[in-house]
Amino acid sequence: MKYMKAIDISMDIDNSMWCYKGSWSNTITEISSTNKGDQSTAYKFELFSHTGTYIETSQHKLKNNIILDEYDIDCFICKVKVLIIDNNLDSINLEDVINELRKNSLTLNDGDSLIIANGWGHTKQHETDFISGSPHYSKELVNYLSNIKLNLIGVDTPVIDSNIKAYGAVKQMFERNERLLLLAPLALDIRKVKTGEYFINALPIKVRNVSASLCRPILIEL
Repeated sequence: MKYMKAIDISMDIDNSMWCYKGSWSNTITEISSTNKGDQSTAYKFELFSHTGTYIETSQHKLKNNIILDEYDIDCFICKVKVLIIDNNLDSINLEDVINELRKNSLTLNDGDSLIIANGWGHTKQHETDFISGSPHYSKELVNYLSNIKLNLIGVDTPVIDSNIKAYGAVKQMFERNERLLLLAPLALDIRKVKTGEYFINALPIKVRNVSASLCRPILIEL
């Protein structure tokens, strides 16, 4: 029997990892250990909704009541189109995406789920410039993606807006599509994952009444 290959595309979580703000840093503490004579081993996790890889609704940027609870489970477990943009530049542009779609005979339609990756998350997640040096998405690309009613978009960068001159990229995408789910940042090894169609399990941790939660997404080859 042939089993489908599963690929973990989530970020590591530890005490020395990156965070968006100093007040959002996390702490993992061992509070008891059988190796130290205790009856059991246990840990205390002080984490934030945006620690490591997370999935969020438009409420992160917009004033609304859209929370993760109200999404059907098949919004998180579904087919996904993965585009590998291996250009080694500081930005990801519309031309990059269009060319990759055409080269692989893929199209983007309303209701699709999409991942765009250039390897930044996998190679840079432990580097000091992970956020400050992150490749940004061009305005033209964000406008193009905003006009498609995607179910989910996943990216392997911690930000898609320009670090030099921000233009509200994520907010724009949410304003055009309030039901969009954003999965970020991913740690996707572009040496192992190629452009194509996959299955994804991107279930959030089941925390009630929140618009963002930690997630360990798994890609599965079809």
